[in-house]
Amino acid sequence: MRSSSEPPALTGQLQMAPVGGLDAAQVLDTLKDIDEARSWLDAQEAKVVTRALDLQTEHTRHDPRDWGYEKTVTASEVSAALHIPERTAGFLVEHSTLLTRYCPATLEALEAGKLSKRHAWAVVEEATSIPDTDPAVTADFEARLIDMALEPVKLFV
Repeated sequence: MRSSSEPPALTGQLQMAPVGGLDAAQVLDTLKDIDEARSWLDAQEAKVVTRALDLQTEHTRHDPRDWGYEKTVTASEVSAALHIPERTAGFLVEHSTLLTRYCPATLEALEAGKLSKRHAWAVVEEATSIPDTDPAVTADFEARLIDMALEPVKLFV
């Protein structure tokens, strides 16, 4: 089992065969590996963005519950670092912080390559929207949302 600090399937395989030399099965396997690696990277990004917010909070206020000025400054810094609009960076800061602080099972599933970033963010939005703040209730609801996100798509023919 790999640790969360290690990237998934592509570890040791970063030099893949030329795409033109892949057969159909290798193409699909490579796409799956890339998707898993992308999810792992998205989880790492969420952790790093949350750390940036924590550092900004320590620097300015020493109160991690206050999401005012610190969030705005962090979004500006993330925006500049990633070359994305500030509004997009603001959403990234908000989603990343909710994911890493309140949805550990979702973060774990994203890091393991089981969920895409979009699925993880949908789970976070739903899991953090319930009024019950009992950790057991929230964790159960989060687990059910993850199960729903992992269900295969059913096509009707």
